[in-house]
Amino acid sequence: MNLFDSILGMIAPYDCLQCGAQGSAWCKACLLTYPTLPSICYICARATKDHMPCNEHSTKYTPHNVFIAGDYTDSLQAVIRAYKFDYWRAAAHSLAQYLDTAVPYIAKDTIVTYVPATGNHVRERGFNHVKNISKVFAHMRHLPHHSTLLRVSYATQKGANRETRMQQLQNAFMPLPGVAHGKNVLLIDDVVTTGATIQECTKQLYKTGANSVQVAVIARTPK
Repeated sequence: MNLFDSILGMIAPYDCLQCGAQGSAWCKACLLTYPTLPSICYICARATKDHMPCNEHSTKYTPHNVFIAGDYTDSLQAVIRAYKFDYWRAAAHSLAQYLDTAVPYIAKDTIVTYVPATGNHVRERGFNHVKNISKVFAHMRHLPHHSTLLRVSYATQKGANRETRMQQLQNAFMPLPGVAHGKNVLLIDDVVTTGATIQECTKQLYKTGANSVQVAVIARTPK
């Protein structure tokens, strides 16, 4: 949260989108009691062990673990939409706190990174929404934060099926040279629908020399 957001929060505080209490977009009492998901495959939602992909969807370039906090419905959906589309920038802290409740211990030799937004979305919103959340999360876990990927394609994926999304995302991300090489990486995203973005980003991180890739996602679009 920057200085402007902090001052604005004091002058015109948000009301919790779940209970209506004044002070934040999602109060701590609500987010700490909001349901979280068990270990499931990030592509097909089959039950798995230790948040790993299922056998059918485990490949050379899939992440080792994918921690998905909740379903993209109800209060969680409302907070994410307010943050992304109504410019409630301070909600980044609440979303990072909720993600923190669902992600287990992460080794201290891990760097935190994020799925980069398209340039169009950054210009429209005035900020890189997932980057802001990932920076708050990294600070909460006392982990280093780095940009590792550059988005070089602006194809929209809204409404597209998995096969179409996979085609659109080929070569959509370029790894920044040397940043992830030899590192354990935790990649953060806001919403997973088909898993295509996660898979492509993970592939690029492995190709640039990452030792391991784990993923943390705030919400999953229910199938």
